Amino acid sequence: MDCAAIFANGMAAGVYTTNNTEACEYIAQHSKAKLIAVENLTQLDKYVPVAAKLPCKTYVIWQRDVALDAYKSKFPSDVKLYSYPEFLGLAKGNDSLAATLKTRIAEARPTTPCTLIYTSGTTGNPKAVSITHDNCNWTAATTWANLAGDDDLADEPDGVRLISYLPLSHIAAQMLDVHAPIFFTAYMENSCSVNFADSNALKGSLLKYLQAIRPTHFFGVPRVWEKFQAAMMEKGKGNSWLKKQISAWARSKGMEMLAIRQDPNFRPGKKHPSMWFVAKKILTKVREAVGLDQCRTCLTGAAPIQKSTLEFFFSLDIPVLELYGMSECTAPTTISHLQGRGFRIGACGPPLSGTELRIDHVEGRDKTGEGEILFRGRHIMAGYLFDQKKTDEAIDKDGWLHSGDIGRVDENGLLSITGRIKELLIGSGGENVAPVPVEARILDSCKQGVANFVMIGDKRKFFVGLATPRCVPNPDGSFSQALDSEALKIDPECTTALQASKSAKWKAFVQTAIDDYNKNHAVSQACKIVKFEILPNDFSVPTEELGPTLKLKRNVVNEKYAAVIDSMYPKDD
Repeated sequence: MDCAAIFANGMAAGVYTTNNTEACEYIAQHSKAKLIAVENLTQLDKYVPVAAKLPCKTYVIWQRDVALDAYKSKFPSDVKLYSYPEFLGLAKGNDSLAATLKTRIAEARPTTPCTLIYTSGTTGNPKAVSITHDNCNWTAATTWANLAGDDDLADEPDGVRLISYLPLSHIAAQMLDVHAPIFFTAYMENSCSVNFADSNALKGSLLKYLQAIRPTHFFGVPRVWEKFQAAMMEKGKGNSWLKKQISAWARSKGMEMLAIRQDPNFRPGKKHPSMWFVAKKILTKVREAVGLDQCRTCLTGAAPIQKSTLEFFFSLDIPVLELYGMSECTAPTTISHLQGRGFRIGACGPPLSGTELRIDHVEGRDKTGEGEILFRGRHIMAGYLFDQKKTDEAIDKDGWLHSGDIGRVDENGLLSITGRIKELLIGSGGENVAPVPVEARILDSCKQGVANFVMIGDKRKFFVGLATPRCVPNPDGSFSQALDSEALKIDPECTTALQASKSAKWKAFVQTAIDDYNKNHAVSQACKIVKFEILPNDFSVPTEELGPTLKLKRNVVNEKYAAVIDSMYPKDD
């Protein structure tokens, strides 16, 4: 349906399965949708209360064996409901459609918008990022070139294999699962298969797809890599003493290889640690166990990832490379790679070939060498649909897209993200504090049992934090009260998140991590974390603290847990 809309010189707009009726109504109204396609009756139900107000009069459902006649009475009489086979059948016997399609294709231009990406809308209604044919085509070609490096992907004997499991309404999934594979198959003279995982992928079934498909390229959001890490560490505890010693030795060689790979002059296959060929054989068994033994590129992005997680996978000879981008630049604008100066742990790589990137430093707001990340190139959106004011705010007269993110570029041209302008917290001394690096530092010290740590205190007298225990997931993607196996070790008497929130041992565990940050890493007295609370639950997409790609929704956390936050401040604050 997505590709058909583009093929017919139209625009496709994705809707997250987690969107409520209000969000679905806004996107349908704002995009002036002529047709709404839904997966099942659960999604169709969201449109029942608002169907009379929407301009759309055609709905298509692709769930099989659905009795639509019973549903028709729920919609206005002028609304038509079709099953997918019925919808396809509308073209039969209509000879003029082929000519109409040919005309529409001829009318399309490289600068014609073809896809709308609705931003997550952390404040107010989401903006509709308008992506053009050229955005998709050029970015797909450039992304493949960056992923290939010095390799020839056309020589892949069994073709390129990908796994699609992220929401396709997100630009990263659209680029990696739709546009890039189409481009690759059309121009690289080789096959590219996209294998769609089931709806439980982010809830635990992804591993079986990795093992079955053995992808050649894999993109995982940070939470996915963290879950893999936790599962692998737990399984490793059951090994014999000898296996643990062998594994530790092999992983030490993996860490030596990590140091070599960060050398600006590194070239794959040219340098490696002593006995690397032995260690690599041992580590290959681990790669095979998780289905990544044939993966040429492992990527992560969409949210910050802990340094310790990256080091864990590098020690197993599974290089997980960071990339950076946003909807407004058709997904990536920098991608790490292992050739030459393209990699440093904690950095997101150099800009895509053919693009420009610069740092806009503002005195008084930014630290020395840091500033807002600006970029331009053929991957930049056409603008925000029906919103010229916001478009002009995002893209200046010289064509630079203002990302809203704060970062720095090192001597090798590698970008690091240090915060976000809108997320900057103003300390008691007037300092602008980026919470993300602080949160990552604290989480790195207590990740054994803590899933999230949120720094809070904008325009307050001091900074506080919220921690969430690691819990066992529910089938719907939310989390149960039961603590996971690692979290259970912090206080054996606590088995639930509620108990952990009241436990002295848990408080001491988190306090130790905060003390380490306050003593060794806080840049000033005002930037220290003074108090914290442990919440009696974990964050999730269904409970709305996390977005579809598991990125923290800071404003939701502030609003949802306002009472807990306020309890940590004096009443006159």
